[in-house]
Amino acid sequence: MKVLGEADRGLAGALHEAIRRLGEPVIRAVVAHAMSEIGHHFVLGRDMAEARDRAAASEAKGYCFSYDMLGEADP
Repeated sequence: MKVLGEADRGLAGALHEAIRRLGEPVIRAVVAHAMSEIGHHFVLGRDMAEARDRAAASEAKGYCFSYDMLGEADP
């Protein structure tokens, strides 16, 4: 935070700075939640068994899935 030049910012400038600082944690939480939702939508499981178990109900309704381990096979 700058010490010089703050006097001429006034109340509006101080309020803007406070909102910016308080808003950052909220934005981080919203982005983390959105990434989690997207991941949950596109990633069915940590392994093939979990993915197939999670997809079973949708497959019974006629949905189709392709499965890919993205090169992360167990050693």
